[in-house]
Amino acid sequence: MRERIFLSAVCASVALGSDAAATSIQAGGTIASDTTWSVDTVKVVSDVVVDKGATLTIRKGALVEFQAHYSLQVKGRLSAQGAAGDTIRFQSKDTVAGWAGIRFSEDSALVDSSRLSLCRFRYGKATGTGISGYGGAIFANKYSKLSIARCLFFGNTAGSGGGIYLQFSHARIVNCAFVANTADFYGGGLLANYSNPAVIGSLFDRNNARTGGGIDLQNSAPQITNVLATRNSAVTGSALRCFSSSPTVRNTIIWGNHLFPAGEGQVVLHDDPSEPAFSYSLIEGGKAAFTGDGSGTSYTGTFSDNIDADPVFEDTSKSNFKLKAGSPALNKGIPDISSLDLPAVDLAGEARVAGGRIDLGPLERQDTTPIRLRPARPGAITEISRPPRIDALGRCPERWTGMGIRWF
Repeated sequence: MRERIFLSAVCASVALGSDAAATSIQAGGTIASDTTWSVDTVKVVSDVVVDKGATLTIRKGALVEFQAHYSLQVKGRLSAQGAAGDTIRFQSKDTVAGWAGIRFSEDSALVDSSRLSLCRFRYGKATGTGISGYGGAIFANKYSKLSIARCLFFGNTAGSGGGIYLQFSHARIVNCAFVANTADFYGGGLLANYSNPAVIGSLFDRNNARTGGGIDLQNSAPQITNVLATRNSAVTGSALRCFSSSPTVRNTIIWGNHLFPAGEGQVVLHDDPSEPAFSYSLIEGGKAAFTGDGSGTSYTGTFSDNIDADPVFEDTSKSNFKLKAGSPALNKGIPDISSLDLPAVDLAGEARVAGGRIDLGPLERQDTTPIRLRPARPGAITEISRPPRIDALGRCPERWTGMGIRWF
């Protein structure tokens, strides 16, 4: 399977990085004080442990290559913040054996969060019994000061939580792509257990597991906002499975997920305590298509202002999930987004709201029709043919002061 998503704007946003390697070091053992990996290539030759009180910083554009099935264990803090065109890449020398992922544990003493942005995680493999088999790329236990933004999780595997496994960890996951990750049991893309993460503006595509192909929730109540779950597969809950879990799902698209033979439901409510709230979302089949003991007359959760219609993507054969003109998902999100804590940009790095009202899913169609604005001075012309472009930090690099318009 080729690692190829969105081909243009989103590739530049979450997938690509520099492959140049000018300098390299070997790393392994315990990091007891603040350390920076400031080279182009870090070859990990044994397990690395970032001790409590220490911070490991990884320079943008670095390749972190695990020479065998080693892990990066974080008891302190990790800062891995890439840049557009200079992503940080975590991968293994042997893609079959894989690497053992990043393992976060107990952050109670941390002042600041661990931050991962514009990183690419490939071929992580969590093996063994117990927690060693959880979280192909990332496992977090009692570690809530964790921010993950604009990252790609591709081809990772685990017993459960193929991409990420959160346990008693309330992370923030924004504008990330989970593609072709696999779990033997639960949560092909993401598993949250006793965790209430915020999952915003993210894609779950072609992940698979026995249960919860895209996302599996256990005893959790996350906020799921502007997410797309498509082409994931499972025996039970190809897109989403809830076990004693009641997520709040808004502005989200669940469409075109696949079931193994004799499987059940894109959305499975495993038990009566599962009462997810769906609003302003596109759910294939509507709530009538929910399965599990918590579905049907047992489901009493909120289900309002949702639609059931083909979202009409640009070109799914090329994994281009931008919405076509005329899509029923355009401008159908919650009218007042002030309480959603959304980023300024979407998964492709474009303005999160264009055309006056937010679209469903992680990608906003950029309105090219004229927009009329209030003049900055009497008599000024205020018609433009495109919205302002906003950078990854939410700033507008273009300040158009001509024609009476000023953008900030």
